[in-house]
Amino acid sequence: MTQVDQASPLAPGATSGRRSTTTLCALTLVLAGCAMTGQPIDPADEPTVEFERFQRVLALGDEAHVRIVNPLGDIRVRNAGGGEPLFSVVIQRIDGEQRPIDFDIEADGGSGSIRIGAADDFNGRVDAVLLAPNRSHIVAETVGGLIEIRRSRGGADATSESGDINFRTGGRVSGRTATGDIAYSWRGDGNWRGRSELETGAGDIVISLPRSVNASIDASAGGGIDNALPVDIVTVGESDAGTLTVQVNDGGNEIHARTGTGNLTIQGY
Repeated sequence: MTQVDQASPLAPGATSGRRSTTTLCALTLVLAGCAMTGQPIDPADEPTVEFERFQRVLALGDEAHVRIVNPLGDIRVRNAGGGEPLFSVVIQRIDGEQRPIDFDIEADGGSGSIRIGAADDFNGRVDAVLLAPNRSHIVAETVGGLIEIRRSRGGADATSESGDINFRTGGRVSGRTATGDIAYSWRGDGNWRGRSELETGAGDIVISLPRSVNASIDASAGGGIDNALPVDIVTVGESDAGTLTVQVNDGGNEIHARTGTGNLTIQGY
């Protein structure tokens, strides 16, 4: 396990960036407190934010199975594009928070595991970026943070308690969140293996597909469904106010989408 703190910023082999400190007002204008009320804010009342950055190269093969768990912020996954697989984070420490962040990192070529942890009352956040091999299978988990997976061709599974999930991939996906939104944009050039599943309790779902894709969609939404696919590539099956089955072109690649109370949109690009 790697522990990041002031005394030991990184494990051997990792690369560290500089720390910087600023005020929250400089970052966000305190959401109008600084800019709109006209009343000066005592600098002593402004939270300070200290940034810490570092990165680590991972030994992962092109079809590695990689799991990343981050309960402290967002996860963004990108295709390494032929470069070395790389894990990096930005740590934000608020009001002098100095307790360490724990990183449990394993990578052995065929698989990788990254777990981020800290004290339950840690005052700050950690946002992670993973540059993954082209055909790696990604499993990502957050609590309230965003999960964004792009240009992955080996499949992806994303789970969040309340964060949004965005897929822009060419592989099979599974996305589940209790209250967040889900966006799925197919960016492949062939078929995916298995069934793609999208499910949210209270969020909206948007599915974007190219005209050339062959897909079979089974959808239900408590808030209603908008089928905006081009009419010349669609065969509509069962349909009512809250459910819809659609065959796009020749069908075959399965997408199952469910939202309890949100809206669901299916559109082309």
